[in-house]
Amino acid sequence: MKKSYILIISFLTFLNQLALAQYFGPFKKSNDKFKTYYIHTVEPGEKIINTWYHYIVTYHKESDRYILRLFHPEKQLLLSESRYLDKQLEIKDGLEKRLIYTTNCYAVGNFKNNKEDGDWKEIDSNNQIVANYKFVKGKRDGKGSFFYPSKKLQREDFYENGGKVGNWKYFYENGKIKEEKGYLNDTLNGPNKFYDSTQNNTTTFYYLNGKVIKRTRGFGENVVEIANVEDYEKNPYFIGTCNEATTEEEKSKCNFKAMYSFLAKTIKYPTNAQRLDVSGKVSVKFIIEKDGTVGEVTLLNALCESLENEALRVIKLMPKWSPGYQEGKPVRVYYTMPIIFKLD
Repeated sequence: MKKSYILIISFLTFLNQLALAQYFGPFKKSNDKFKTYYIHTVEPGEKIINTWYHYIVTYHKESDRYILRLFHPEKQLLLSESRYLDKQLEIKDGLEKRLIYTTNCYAVGNFKNNKEDGDWKEIDSNNQIVANYKFVKGKRDGKGSFFYPSKKLQREDFYENGGKVGNWKYFYENGKIKEEKGYLNDTLNGPNKFYDSTQNNTTTFYYLNGKVIKRTRGFGENVVEIANVEDYEKNPYFIGTCNEATTEEEKSKCNFKAMYSFLAKTIKYPTNAQRLDVSGKVSVKFIIEKDGTVGEVTLLNALCESLENEALRVIKLMPKWSPGYQEGKPVRVYYTMPIIFKLD
C-alpha cells in the first residue's frame, strides 16, 4: 500500500473562493471500465487519453490542449475543467472552469502560462452571472463585483497586484450600505463602518496597519467610544502544552504545533481513496463555541466521500479550544481549515 502524507494548513479567515477549488494529481492512471462514467462530458474533436475513478483526460487536436475534467465520483459532479499545454498536465493554458461548492456556482476564466489572467466570472445554476473580477498574471487586480440572486449588488472590492486596496463596500439586498472598510497595501486602514438596515452607522472600528486602535458605538449625537480596544478580537486557539513559551508568538506557534500533532495522529487516509489514487484538498468550516467546543462542522469543497468523511470525523474529535473573546466575553467564532491529502 502506498505511504500517505497529510499536510494541514489552517486560517482564521475565510479562504479565497478560487483557492477552495485547487486539487492535486496524479492523473496518469487509466482503466477503460471508467469510460462510461464521464464519456458524456467529452466534446467533439476530443480524443480520450486516460479515464479513472474521479477524472477523464482528453486531447483536443484543434486547440492543441490536453483537457482534465475532475469529478466528485459518487455524485458524478464536475469539480473542475482545465486545459494544459503538456501531456504531463503541469502547464495550464486556456479556459478554466471550477466549482465553488459553497455557492454551487462555477468560476470561469482563462489561464495563461500557468497563471489566471484576464476577466473571470462566476455563474450560478441558472447561467446568471453572480460575480466578475480580473486577474493579471495570477493575481487579482482591479475592481470586483458580487451580486445577490436578485442581481442586486452585494459587494464591491478592489485589488492591486494581488493586494487589497481602496474602499470596499457591502450592501443589503435593498441597495442600502451594510459595511465599508478601507485597505492600504493589503492591510486594513482607517474606519471600518457597519450600518443597520435604516442606514444608521451603529459601530465603527478604526484601524492602523491592520490593528484596531479605536472603537465607537452608536450614531448621531449618541456616539460613544468603547474602551479596552485590545479585548475586541481575541481569536480562539487550540490548547497545547506550552508551559515553556514566554511570548505570545511562541505560545501561538506551540499551540499550532500541538494542533498539527493531534491531526497527524488522528487522521487516517481512507483505504478506498488510497486504492483508487484519490488525493486533494478537503476544506471544512466549523464553529468554536463559547465554551471552546467544536460545533457545526460543514464542508467547503467537494472531492470524494471517503476523504470528506475522514476530514469531518477528525474535526469533530478535536478537544476543546480556548474560545474567542469580544469585549471580555466569549463569543462563537468561525474557523476554516483545509486538509490536504496527498499520496506519495
